[in-house]
Amino acid sequence: MKQNYIIIILIFLILFLIYINPIFLWNFKKYIIRSPINDFDFNGLKQENLILKTKLTELKLLEQFLPQIDKIIPAFVYSKYPFNLKNELLVKLPNDNFNIGQGVVLINNLDLKNFILIGKIKEIHNQFAVVQTIFDPNFKLSVKIGNSLIDGLLVGGLNPKITLIPRNANIEQGDIIINAQPELPYGLIIGSIFNIKKVSNSLFNDADIIFPYDINLINIVGIIK
Repeated sequence: MKQNYIIIILIFLILFLIYINPIFLWNFKKYIIRSPINDFDFNGLKQENLILKTKLTELKLLEQFLPQIDKIIPAFVYSKYPFNLKNELLVKLPNDNFNIGQGVVLINNLDLKNFILIGKIKEIHNQFAVVQTIFDPNFKLSVKIGNSLIDGLLVGGLNPKITLIPRNANIEQGDIIINAQPELPYGLIIGSIFNIKKVSNSLFNDADIIFPYDINLINIVGIIK
């Protein structure tokens, strides 16, 4: 009998909380109903986060092999809120001595010697420049992959990928991707290989890319001179 009173009291308490705060019902439902799909997604995010941390560590080990660039000019990234699209960045130029096509990199530290390529200057308006990033669907770049320096083509987009990888190429998940486009310094890091995929009816493979940064969190970039 005592247990029945306790159950009745709990029911009235829950109904009262729902009445004064309807969101309580949603939170209570999530607490008592565990979705296997949600658990799977959460575990996937944790795994992806671990992969990103691993790749960032690998990139730090490769810093000594990055290309040496004589001069790089820091530039602040301006917000385009609420239209913060990944395909473009708006940066403030310190002077007029810049040209379309110059490479734009992520600065890893204050000594300005270690860089990761994130895009290139697309337009210049007075002392502002529009940077076309790797996440632009029209962005394309010749690249080399891994220690064997296998040829590939980076095709930009919301989820950039590497295409035209020879089917018999000796590459593995985690291999580093570097720039091989003549207009930019050779060897600039792009990211690393992830999820190699065979293309049906083709002599080539594709692969996804893991990037060691979040483009939406970049506040300062470097322009290669």
